[in-house]
Amino acid sequence: APGAAWTTAVGALLDAVDVVAARPPARLVPGDVRRLGARARTRDAVLMAYGEWPGADVRLRAADGQWSGIGAGTGRLRARRIEVVAEGRGASARPRRSELWLPAADGGGVQPAPPLAPVIELAG
Repeated sequence: APGAAWTTAVGALLDAVDVVAARPPARLVPGDVRRLGARARTRDAVLMAYGEWPGADVRLRAADGQWSGIGAGTGRLRARRIEVVAEGRGASARPRRSELWLPAADGGGVQPAPPLAPVIELAG
């Protein structure tokens, strides 16, 4: 929590590592947002903001979700099937949705969730 030096700290991290994940402060100065975006592009780095980031190229959000496990919400929870929606601007302007298991069946990472039933295309 660097406080007022948040922008400086994130800028230094973008110079040193390829992926920076940070929660921006409640108030962002538009000039700082532009400078950090330019620095990330120049360094071929990725800045993942947890929270609102004006002008983000891509935004991810978890939509619907369902727990799995004994009691599915009151017992031992094993996994969560969620729908992730990616939307943004440019090549990401068209929203895309995907269902994922968190964690994957092997216990780590994420795994695409197959449809609950086969998808049948109806000719009209």
